[in-house]
Amino acid sequence: MTTKTTNSIALKSASSVSTALNPPRDGTKQAKLVSMLSRKSGATLAKASETLGWQPHTTSATMTGLRKRGYAIERQARDGKPSIYRIDAEKTAPLPETVDAEVTS
Repeated sequence: MTTKTTNSIALKSASSVSTALNPPRDGTKQAKLVSMLSRKSGATLAKASETLGWQPHTTSATMTGLRKRGYAIERQARDGKPSIYRIDAEKTAPLPETVDAEVTS
């Protein structure tokens, strides 16, 4: 007899979403994508893919990864035109707090 584990997988996936922002390293293509999506005008999937030199499915998957890192990426559908993607700064998770190390003598 086999049992389904889809519910536990779904719960595991949902719990893996970060509560603190985990930004990509500076100078990477992910950082460039964050920069593009952070602009007021946002970016279309096609424009982001072209700029980064990626296939659209790779760009889309990277946006999913950014969501898991704590970015709130919203899609604005437009009649007869490609959707625009933007990072909503108000809904994006906060940066992790840094702890100042105490110097002992």
